[in-house]
Amino acid sequence: MKTTVPKSFEGWNMSLAQIFGFGPKLTITCGECSLTFKKRVPTVSNPGVQCTYCGTVNIIPILSGV
Repeated sequence: MKTTVPKSFEGWNMSLAQIFGFGPKLTITCGECSLTFKKRVPTVSNPGVQCTYCGTVNIIPILSGV
């Protein structure tokens, strides 16, 4: 499976959904196809999120509670 770093990503660092075990929802611009999509991201370091358009896994360079 192909991986890349997203061109951009943004969103809140906290979410009420975290109370129920879900991570925050981020708006991500794919590093491969440049299309933008929204996905919930797990609260782990460097999570991989699959692009809904091209299927490339975008590795988001963030760290969880260090």
